[in-house]
Amino acid sequence: MGKADVGRLVLLALGAIGAGSAIARDGDLDRSLGTIGKVFMKYPDGSFIDSYNVDAALQPDGKLLLASSRNVADPDYDFGVLRLLPNGSIDTTFGTGGQAFFAIDRVGSEKGDHVVGIALQPDQKIVLAGFADGDNLTGQDMAVVRLNANGSIDTAFGANGVAIVQFNLGNCSANGCVDQGLRVNLQGDGKILVAGQASSNQVASTYSSTFAIVRLTTSGVRDSTFDIDGRVTMTFGAGDQARAFRIKQLADAAHLVVVGGANTAPGSINSDFALARLNA
Repeated sequence: MGKADVGRLVLLALGAIGAGSAIARDGDLDRSLGTIGKVFMKYPDGSFIDSYNVDAALQPDGKLLLASSRNVADPDYDFGVLRLLPNGSIDTTFGTGGQAFFAIDRVGSEKGDHVVGIALQPDQKIVLAGFADGDNLTGQDMAVVRLNANGSIDTAFGANGVAIVQFNLGNCSANGCVDQGLRVNLQGDGKILVAGQASSNQVASTYSSTFAIVRLTTSGVRDSTFDIDGRVTMTFGAGDQARAFRIKQLADAAHLVVVGGANTAPGSINSDFALARLNA
């Protein structure tokens, strides 16, 4: 082999290395996950998800928890969690074949139980927050469910694994009430923070809603050291609709920040950022 041939081989090798590096650029699909970087699946039992409400939590071992309610048969939904291995395949050691479901199914309801947020405790227990249908006297209420690390229900939390929080602003039986947890987060001491909305007049042409914040103890009961009964509501300016989407404890551990949106005038479709800082 002559020097020219060796030079061509070197150039070909450098070109191959360059091509490999190009594939691994930041922002490109990570082909080690699923099929060329993508995962697309139902729950293992074939259930479809509530695609408007999906959240995720990453375990320290790289396993991924995906939370979304499974569609049993409209309007019946159950809280649901799917766990994936780091390569994107289903972790069959979790729950039943990789999935875990919990049906609240309150008496007199249409059984619409929707999980919206997920948080992972240091002990790997899984906290799920959302809302559950109730009867005509209460409407929808915030719901928090806790699972053990293996996907089974933690019966030591709340009442057999679930905590229901009602705000019930206004005349619920006449006008309808919707109290929804929209995200969940954990304080450094393990207490559970849920942010969402509390609203009334759902059957009218217009409705009103407020920021709704709840703090639960680690055992799943409302924390009486948080605004006396564990619940806080607030409105912004002249508007009549506000929803909280995130809540976080600040690094000083003495304050909480809540963010969401609020409309600018009663009945208006125009909304602004809304933010509040609370004493912890």
